[in-house]
Amino acid sequence: MKLNKKGQSFSLEGILSYVIFLAIFAVILFLWSSVTTTIIESEETYKVKELSDNIVESLIRNPGIPRNWTPANVEVIGLAKEPRILDENKVLSFVGMMNYSSGNYTINKHKLNLGRRGYNFEFFFKITNTTGNVITLNNRSLVCGLEPRNATLIHTVIRTAILNDEIVKIYFTLWVPEL
Repeated sequence: MKLNKKGQSFSLEGILSYVIFLAIFAVILFLWSSVTTTIIESEETYKVKELSDNIVESLIRNPGIPRNWTPANVEVIGLAKEPRILDENKVLSFVGMMNYSSGNYTINKHKLNLGRRGYNFEFFFKITNTTGNVITLNNRSLVCGLEPRNATLIHTVIRTAILNDEIVKIYFTLWVPEL
């Protein structure tokens, strides 16, 4: 018996298996990229939520440092006499310090530790009554900060507290502007 030493070096099956391998590999790369992007976005959203929750809880539960702070000597801002019972003078001072139209916002927003985690955080703060109307004290609306516009990440925390013996809602929105 004589052996045939001829053979095919490139068969249709070889080409087909190579194409199938490349297609599967491309799908895996696409899925990997998609999942990685989703995970990163979820982590960023979690960071914004965590930071906004921490800031608003600190504001409404703590008196600040020093305890009887003024805009000139404040180290840590807190608005509470007692947890969830707000001090009218501290609230008015805070709103004045963080008033965007007067330019104070840009100068003072770092006092809320917003420069952390590699983002340029902005915030918006308001206090309303239970029906949603903004409260006014001493002819000053209890609204400050910068309203969100063109935000890439945004999270609003709503908490209740007591101000001048009335239940109020505190809205604190933390957001990252589009670059």
